[in-house]
Amino acid sequence: MALTEIWVDRSDYRRTKTIRAEVPQPGDGEIVVVIDKFALTANNVTYAASGDLLGYWQFYPTAEDPWGKVTVWGIAEVIDS
Repeated sequence: MALTEIWVDRSDYRRTKTIRAEVPQPGDGEIVVVIDKFALTANNVTYAASGDLLGYWQFYPTAEDPWGKVTVWGIAEVIDS
C-alpha cells in the first residue's frame, strides 16, 4: 500500500511537494490509519510559522532540509496495529 505526503518548504510555505512512499509496518504500540478527510486552515499556517519555536516541525520530521510536514486535523480509520 502506498502513502502520499504533502511536504512544505519551512522557509517558504507557498512551496510544497508531494511525496509517495510505501506504508511501513507498524511497530509495537503503533497503528496505521487511512485518512478519510483533513482540513487546511489558518491554524496550519500558524503551526508552520511557529514550527521551530514550538517544535511542531519535530512531530513528523523529514530527512530533507528545508522540508517539513505541517500538522493537520482529520478523520481516519485504523487499518493495522
